[in-house]
Amino acid sequence: MSNPPVNSPKEHNAPVWLVLTMLGMVIVVWGVNIPISKILLAYFEPMNFQVTRLVLSTLVLAVVLLVKEGMPRFSAGDWKQLGILTLMMYVLYQVAFVEGLVLTHAVHAAIIFASSPFFLVLMARFWGKEPVPRYKYVMLVLGILGVLMVVLEGRFDLNMSPEIIKGDIILFVGITCWNAGSVYQKTLFETHSPLAVTTTGMVVGTLILYVFNFSDVHFTTILELPHNEFLLYLFTAFMPVAFGIYFWNWAVDNIGAARSGILATLAPVIGVISSPFIAGEKLLFIQIVGTMITFAAVYLAEDDRVFMALCRYFRKRFRKETRC
Repeated sequence: MSNPPVNSPKEHNAPVWLVLTMLGMVIVVWGVNIPISKILLAYFEPMNFQVTRLVLSTLVLAVVLLVKEGMPRFSAGDWKQLGILTLMMYVLYQVAFVEGLVLTHAVHAAIIFASSPFFLVLMARFWGKEPVPRYKYVMLVLGILGVLMVVLEGRFDLNMSPEIIKGDIILFVGITCWNAGSVYQKTLFETHSPLAVTTTGMVVGTLILYVFNFSDVHFTTILELPHNEFLLYLFTAFMPVAFGIYFWNWAVDNIGAARSGILATLAPVIGVISSPFIAGEKLLFIQIVGTMITFAAVYLAEDDRVFMALCRYFRKRFRKETRC
């Protein structure tokens, strides 16, 4: 299939319901990927785990790109932009995810991921120039509070070791790089498909990571995994990276980084909810309440008609009670 001319306009025809459905699947995959990755890191060195799964996912995406669109073509200016977002999303973030997760708790990772949409909305507003209604800031903060109720279990751990703090900082830097890249790549999506941008960025980023970690990458470790862990590895190798990254970029391209970021607040909640089935952890009442708050905040932020209807209802009730 021939490629569209470089710098040619590109139409966005995907229906919103389809974009939100695929984005919802991505969020579920990313949510359960946190505890799954934590389990698998007990069998791998961090970069061995990350690079091997990136290699497998990149091969899948490369085949899909060549079959669907052919070899992508980028101008010199496009390569400069692509190099920057590759460094942020497919090098720095990928390193930070595993290096931070191996040092800290999965719950702390979920907290940091939960706060990332707030910064994504700010970047989309002030860097990407996307309009963000004021009420969405309120709903987003409310959603983050709900997430904190889930992942903190109603308590605050004030006695963290230096190792855990270091892991938290690494994860925060990594998720900031991811958010910056998500906003920055929007200009490339004006002339190139998300598949072309995502795959090319992953190919370059994976090659860089493989070269710098060549001595630590051993694919034989995958074959030595127990049966259940082997299946978990296949899931985390293909779903969060190949499936997740592509459809995340596709969603950002169609509905914007701010709207996608608001929905992404559900990923860490799903990660905690899935932990009883993955790691045998208990789900407390306060976590259930926090989940309900987060879902409500995300729903109200997504559907402004519901939000405005509630505002009108409570405004009328207030005026009626004031007159009485």
